[in-house]
Amino acid sequence: MSALLAATGVHHGYRQKAVLRDVSLTVSAGEFVAIIGPNGSGKSTLLRCLGRLLRPNAGTVSFSGEAIFDIDPRTFARRVAFVPQGPLAPPDLVVEELVWRGRFPHRGLFGRRLGHDRAMVERAMVLADIVHLRGHAMGTLSGGERQRAFIALALAQEPSLVLLDEPTTFLDIAHQLDLLALLARLNREEGLTVVAVMHDLGQAAFFASRLVALRDGMVAADGAPRYVVTERAVAAIFGPGLRVTPDPVTGLPLVLPAAPPLPVEAPAKPARRRTAQPKLQAESRRGSAAPAATTEESLEADVSVASRKSPAPRRRKPRSEAHKPTQPQ
Repeated sequence: MSALLAATGVHHGYRQKAVLRDVSLTVSAGEFVAIIGPNGSGKSTLLRCLGRLLRPNAGTVSFSGEAIFDIDPRTFARRVAFVPQGPLAPPDLVVEELVWRGRFPHRGLFGRRLGHDRAMVERAMVLADIVHLRGHAMGTLSGGERQRAFIALALAQEPSLVLLDEPTTFLDIAHQLDLLALLARLNREEGLTVVAVMHDLGQAAFFASRLVALRDGMVAADGAPRYVVTERAVAAIFGPGLRVTPDPVTGLPLVLPAAPPLPVEAPAKPARRRTAQPKLQAESRRGSAAPAATTEESLEADVSVASRKSPAPRRRKPRSEAHKPTQPQ
């Protein structure tokens, strides 16, 4: 396989902070290369340098033996497609119109849509399996459908190389596997060269034919997945706490936590203190749920209450009668 893309001694940084330091790699035609590494290791910066979106501070990047910044921008866009992380589109833009934007580098001065352009747009939608979505607005699509639409846009450019920056971001596991299977099929059946930044080491080892691992802006490992994803290499690149074990079905490496997480015990609830309730309050709460008394029971209760009432005060005699002397008989 001939070298399609090559980076030699690439340095790049932002505000005097070095992000890439002396990075060199080559990508052959027909490869599926996954760029892996911890956050901040320079993966996306390297991809943007390879895609002509950033000019390196030092070093060179070439495509088919020619420095990429010496290639006409329209010509480069016909050969290399770039799918950014979380691409955006107007929500009311129809899917087919989005895919048509991939034909801009091929259209003439007046931008007329020719028969070949229509054939390439149709082919791109078929390959990305979005023909049934051609009339849908972008704002109505799921995350996986949106990513497929942008891949169709890239395919409409008729590129020999496609660069993808974390294509599975924001997708659930089912859509991640579906999208990566699509890229693997395009690589295998259409001969499309794929270079993708990926975070999941298991998925990278399963779908990609080659891994390039970055750490601190430098290439830490480069090769086939079974030689790159080893316990020693993973510990050196990502730090301790990870374990590498072969998949029981494919034999490819799987990266797992070194030990299961300890169970988190729920804090004990403080014991509730039972305070004595006033008898009347307790009776009132119980009485609210008690059934209504019958008429006879009400009368008996009234009599019982009346019998417990204090007797009426005795009538006192008038003062004149109290001091009247007793007449002898």
